[in-house]
Amino acid sequence: MKILNKILFWSLCGNYWLWFHMFAGAILGKMGSLFLSSPLTIVLITILAVVWEIIEYYLECGGDMKKIQLIYGSKERWIYDCFGDILGATIMTIIVVI
Repeated sequence: MKILNKILFWSLCGNYWLWFHMFAGAILGKMGSLFLSSPLTIVLITILAVVWEIIEYYLECGGDMKKIQLIYGSKERWIYDCFGDILGATIMTIIVVI
């Protein structure tokens, strides 16, 4: 139950940027579906979300885990936050293209 609690509160409810990632997933998913197949669009948006999280990691903290801990409170919370962002973008893409 602890992991479900963390997913709910750290990945979804306590993740203030999740809504931006969901919006981006929906818009980019719709745009992608105009030119690509649904499965390819979903894969590409998921890859884009992962790449965005990597870029965000280097932009926010310069690749320093100590800064991540200052911003998010712990490495574990940051991992759940990234997971929520990627999951949110992917789920919205699936909803839009199917």
